Amino acid sequence: MKNFLKFIPLVLVLAACTPKTEAFNYGQDQCTFCKMSIVEDQFAAQTVTSKGKVYKYDDISCMIRHIHSMETKDLAFRVVNNFDNPQELLDVEAAYFVQSDQYASPMGGNTAAFPSVKNDTLRSYTWEQLQEIFN
Repeated sequence: MKNFLKFIPLVLVLAACTPKTEAFNYGQDQCTFCKMSIVEDQFAAQTVTSKGKVYKYDDISCMIRHIHSMETKDLAFRVVNNFDNPQELLDVEAAYFVQSDQYASPMGGNTAAFPSVKNDTLRSYTWEQLQEIFN
């Protein structure tokens, strides 16, 4: 029994460090990059390091700029809210992005994320292509 009790703190520490996304508290959370309040759920995004540190953003362009400025790129998650269903988080590698003045985002990145290519006249970008735009 004594040996078992020795492992409880270790298990608790490991469980606490498991990386996972967090729910947004709109109107209360601040963007990690620009420090504005996150209020528009269609444009919210977040990254989570492999150690479990969560960074939240009010604009997809803020997330990209912050990632480029980070010393560590050891990220477990990079997710964006689905513009059409903001409660749904999309992995950036699987999402498609549309950049247009039709999507007036808080910091002027004017980029919305979708789970599939939009069937309209606007061009869709992959995550890799979108990063080049904000580089």
